[in-house]
Parts: sequence; structure tokens; C-alpha cells
Amino acid sequence: MRISRAIALGAIITSTCFSTAIAADCPPYTHMDDVTEGSAADLPSGWFVYAVDAGGAYQADPLNKPGIFISALQEHSPAFIPGTESDAPSDIDITSDGKWILYWATNSKKLYIIRPDGTGKTEVPIAAGQCGWYRESPYGLEIYSTTTEYYVLSSITVNLEDDPPTFGQVRKIVEFGGSAKAPGGQTVTPQFHEPFVHSDHVFAGRILSPINYRTLVWLTIPNDGKGTATYADRWEYIDPPAGGPYGCGRTMSHDGKIVAFGPGSQGNQDCVPNRINKMDHKGFVVVPFQKVGDPPLGFHEIIDEHALSIVWVPKKYRFGLFNEVDFTEWYICNNSDYVVGVQKGSKGTCRGVWLCRWESAVWTLLTPCGTFAHTPAVHFDMTDASHGPWPKAVHAAARSGWRDGQVEVFTLHGRRIGAGKDLAALQRTLRPGAYVAIRREDRKAVMAITQ
Repeated sequence: MRISRAIALGAIITSTCFSTAIAADCPPYTHMDDVTEGSAADLPSGWFVYAVDAGGAYQADPLNKPGIFISALQEHSPAFIPGTESDAPSDIDITSDGKWILYWATNSKKLYIIRPDGTGKTEVPIAAGQCGWYRESPYGLEIYSTTTEYYVLSSITVNLEDDPPTFGQVRKIVEFGGSAKAPGGQTVTPQFHEPFVHSDHVFAGRILSPINYRTLVWLTIPNDGKGTATYADRWEYIDPPAGGPYGCGRTMSHDGKIVAFGPGSQGNQDCVPNRINKMDHKGFVVVPFQKVGDPPLGFHEIIDEHALSIVWVPKKYRFGLFNEVDFTEWYICNNSDYVVGVQKGSKGTCRGVWLCRWESAVWTLLTPCGTFAHTPAVHFDMTDASHGPWPKAVHAAARSGWRDGQVEVFTLHGRRIGAGKDLAALQRTLRPGAYVAIRREDRKAVMAITQ
């Protein structure tokens, strides 16, 4: 799902009196003026998936339609994942080995898992809501879902080695309810949303009703992850503000060590893209996850003194309100040096999927400008063929030469480099690298080849 680690997002203000120079007292991990844009061709090998926002212009562009698209990282060559065309996907998450995709079909209110090539689509037998892969669970691999919106987070074990995958029992891992005191002293009902789970900890948004106080919550699941966390099982700031500080676009790394998020009103306004300097949704921050028992930190201190990175978006996008030029929906990739998200908003000049290497603040656009993308996720290949037989997207020039009965061999970017009925003979002609063989009559990948 949308990942596990501590990152905060932000952007610079260029159209007002806010200076673009880094103030002398900004921490050394502030990336305000050294932000650059990179080329997708220079990225490591991998692939990414994304859905198209239902508010997008489906009729104007054949690539703008419901379902999930998949593409190589180094060149936008989108293929449609079959079996997802009737769904309105959200909360897309990839297993750390890249073999399975999880998503929430918001129109049918169901959770599904599916392989990147469109095979093996299986409904997850749990009440559907905001979801993700529960990595390093004490019970093996699990899937979590908000089974009662804002109050109950449940999980279910899954065995992906079975064909089809099999599932175990549902258990509660978080349950909110009852009353609590807000930082301002009001009696409130605590709620959570947009959770991310790893081992024994949960990173989520916090809502205190009815005053609509919104900020982050850092939970530790009792009994080494085997119990059920309540609102009392949280790490808390020393000085939480009385007013709701917000903060969104949350995500956690696959190893559970860091989180990324948009900082809301947190952090020094001279250094952090936030609500105070009107640059919220123009970047993010990355911080270590905080567990119960970790030393308490101040509300601003966690970013100003203990973050790993404060990342602004490129300067030309530092304008407009949070919902006008909106960088959000962050996802920490299986290579946790990278965070992927989207630019959206009514005044966004380059809407699409953006990838950021957060330690150096290099931003790379993965889709054409104008793509109405949402809920993206990225998988970097540990080996070039780690994701199995994929892709099915091939260039038109290659498709035009197909013949029934032939085996076509393609690079991972979809370029045809050989055709014939004798696969062994084709293999002997290949240079070292990773390839996909597809049989023409049924267009199914027959094997991944690594030379």
C-alpha cells in the first residue's frame, strides 16, 4: 500500500515575499534551492503502476480510462493490466518482491490482489477499505484494511505460494473508540485514517471529532504486533498544538524504518513547505518512525532537528493553494531512497506521476504532463527479471510484424529484438540482459529470460 517511513513534503513560495534562499538556520538536510529534475532514462531498472483519476478526461485520451496501468520506469510505455478495467482502483501497493499488486476497488467496495501481468486476480475476503501489505507481521504476510472506517483496522493472513492464494483468519490490529482529551482540553472521540502497518507499528492520520483536529498518529501494537492497539498505545509529541496541524500524503517504507508525509503546519516556515508559508503540498519530509518508548520530541523539533530530509518540489511548481498545485499520494518504494507521488490540482501545469530521490532532491516525471494519475507505486528490480514475465506492452512497429505461432522476444521496455518458432535458437542470439518471450497466438508471456 502507500508505504512505511517518516517523510514530510513541502514546496517553496516564489510569487510572494517568501525568500527562495536557504536561511542560515535551516538544517543541512533542507533541499530548497538545490532541487533538480532528472531523466527517466537515468533511473535504475524497474516498473511502476498507477490508476487514472475518475475525474480525468477519459474520452480525450485513450490512456485515460479506469483500471491500472503498468510501465517501465526508464521509458513511459504503458500497458493496461487486464482484469482491472471494471474497477476504480485506489491504495495500490506492491509486494516487496514485485510479484503481486494489492488494490481497493472503490466502486465495488472490494479488495483484490493480482499479478502485474493481469493473472491470478483474487478477491481478499475482508471488509474493504484503505489497505496495504502488512509486512513483517508476527503471523507472516498479511493484508490490512480499515474494516470499520475511522475506528477499526483489521488484517488477514495470506499465502501467495498457493494457487490460487489462500487466506486465514481476520484479526483486529487497531481499535479506536470511547473518549479522550484533545490538546486544547476538549472531550473528543479519536479516529484514524490512511494507515500504514509494519511489524508492530502503525503510521496514520489522526482525527479528533467533533472538533476536526487532524494530525499524525504513531501507534505501537502490543505484544510484539500480536495484540490490538488503542489510542493509548501511541507515541506523542511533547507539545502538540491546540489547533489541528494537518499533514497528509502519508507513507511508510517497506522496512518500516522511515515515513514520509506532507508536514501540514509543522516545521520552521523558513525551511519547510507548510501551511504557514502557504507552500503545503509543495514537497514532503522524511523522518524515522517513532515507537512507544522512543524519546518524546517537540511538534516542530521532529522535523527541524531530527528529520532525514526536507524536500521541496521544483521551483516552477511552487505556486497556488494546496489543492491548486497539489503534490501528494506519496509512496515509499521498495528501494527506500525513492518516493513516488502525483501532481494534481486545478492549476497543476504538469499533472502526472513524479518520482523523487529524497536525499538529493532529484525529481523525475514518469508520465506525460497532463496524465490524471493517482495512487502510484514503484518497484525497482533487484534483478532485471525479478517481477517475472512482463511486460505485455510492445511498440506498434513490433506488433505489426507478428505472425501466429511465432515466439516474440522483447526487452523489458517492450522493444522486439527477435521472432521465430524456435525459442532456443532465439536465445542463442541474445546479448546479456533480461528479456520477455511472448507467444503470438495468445499474447501470453511464456518465460522471462536472463542471459
